Amino acid sequence: MRKYMLLVSLLLVPVLRADTLQVTSGVINTFSDTATFYGNGFTATGTINIGPGACHPDFIPGNPIGCGGANWVSGSLTVIGNGTTHEVNFGNNYEIIISQADVFLPPGISQGTFSEPVTISSLSGCNSPGIFPECSSGTTTFVFPTTALFTVSVVWNAQQGEYDVTSESYSFPAAEPGSLVFLAAGLVGLVLLVSTKFCGTRFCV
Repeated sequence: MRKYMLLVSLLLVPVLRADTLQVTSGVINTFSDTATFYGNGFTATGTINIGPGACHPDFIPGNPIGCGGANWVSGSLTVIGNGTTHEVNFGNNYEIIISQADVFLPPGISQGTFSEPVTISSLSGCNSPGIFPECSSGTTTFVFPTTALFTVSVVWNAQQGEYDVTSESYSFPAAEPGSLVFLAAGLVGLVLLVSTKFCGTRFCV
């Protein structure tokens, strides 16, 4: 009788799923806290909030732009693949690590869009329900391509004496390193395309 009870107990022990999904394309939009990932046989859509306070909505001249470093993540994604659908939840006790150079805008710019290549660590969450890392239903790990592309658009706010971020995202896969596109102050309709190169942790023009 005890053997049968032991067998039944073993059968009732839940098997925790540990999925690893290779992302081939997609985007993390840090301005709207949304994300969409595509891979071989799956799609994932939902919300990813990097922060709090990691991706600033505005910044003063001389400060870097971006969400670089180790940051907390919250939100959830709906994963559809192989005929199944499940939720992946991210708790506030897990990090995503974004490695990127400090980005400084040259002085005298009224508005512009800037891109640079970055690297992003993998991101793990709990298969719903659960809060990472104490997941009662297994985990899903998203593995990103080697290089992503950080893109940010800013506009000068003269009244506040700072730049307002109007859009900001990390996309996969990364295209060739972009150029800096600026609308020169006081020159309506004139777009100045400026190639950039690294100068230490700054970008030279």
